[in-house]
Amino acid sequence: MSVTPAAVDATFFRVPLALLEPGELLPCDIWLPRRDADPVRWRDARLPFDEEHRARLEASGVRSVLIAFSDADAWNRHLEQRIGRIARRDDIDIDARATVLVASARTIVREVLEDPAAREAKRRIDTLAGALAEFTREPGGFAAVVRLFEHDYYTYTHSVHVAVYATALAAATGTEDPATLRAIARAAAMHDAGKVCVPSEVLNRRGPLDERDWELIRAHPAEGRRLLEQAGWSDPLLLETVELHHERMDGSGYPHGLSGEDIPHVSRIVMIADAYDAMTSDRAYKKALPGVRALEILRRDECARYDQELVTRFIRTLYDPREIAVRRR
Repeated sequence: MSVTPAAVDATFFRVPLALLEPGELLPCDIWLPRRDADPVRWRDARLPFDEEHRARLEASGVRSVLIAFSDADAWNRHLEQRIGRIARRDDIDIDARATVLVASARTIVREVLEDPAAREAKRRIDTLAGALAEFTREPGGFAAVVRLFEHDYYTYTHSVHVAVYATALAAATGTEDPATLRAIARAAAMHDAGKVCVPSEVLNRRGPLDERDWELIRAHPAEGRRLLEQAGWSDPLLLETVELHHERMDGSGYPHGLSGEDIPHVSRIVMIADAYDAMTSDRAYKKALPGVRALEILRRDECARYDQELVTRFIRTLYDPREIAVRRR
């Protein structure tokens, strides 16, 4: 029987063999591709995978296996539990690791934003933040992740992007301590928690917002802090960043109208990452701007809404020749 590649791609997704670690139970059925025939089930879920199994597959020239899309949730949960270890494995191609990291990040942030009071919410975000902080600092890691960014705007994808940009910018400004970078990634990932308090019809409205709509928008930073505190989140940096990421250097921001040095350093980092990703993403009411145009807006001296020293660092980070080379692969 002849099976088209398109038919296989519609049912299965490929996973590098290296992501199957010896000594663990398989989280789902594993399939092997066959030329001009349906994929064959190689090993059932919940069976052990060991070095002998890997050696046999490698001897047969197998470099990737197939997993059914129906098992995607089980596989993604399995990877999430190992995300930190996977991010550090230099025996796995950097693009493959970036793909795992971004996919896991989107799932984690989406589910945590939907229910920040969930029992495992803080642990999941902390694990993700550690992996993001570490991988972003690896040569080529930042670029490999950014190349996977989509330009459609959803709160959870936007939050992942902001966490990556903010962590890279923090590192570029001299922050080297892993625990501090992890804390910044965690705060940035949760910065828009208050958006759950804004009706979706307001967030996605194509026309102009009325004053009542703007009141809801301007309330989301303070509402985000309140929501997280009620859910048991106590990290001071995270709560501060959630509340202050829409302040502006010239005092034109909200909710408190803070200006200049009254705005904490991390909040200034996150406000730049937040604004850049929002401008370069398709929204219901506007198309995405080219990155260069978004950076021009951040650099407008007459506005002085953003810390210009940080903006300069951000531009250097985005256009680092070493990262661009990886991004264009």
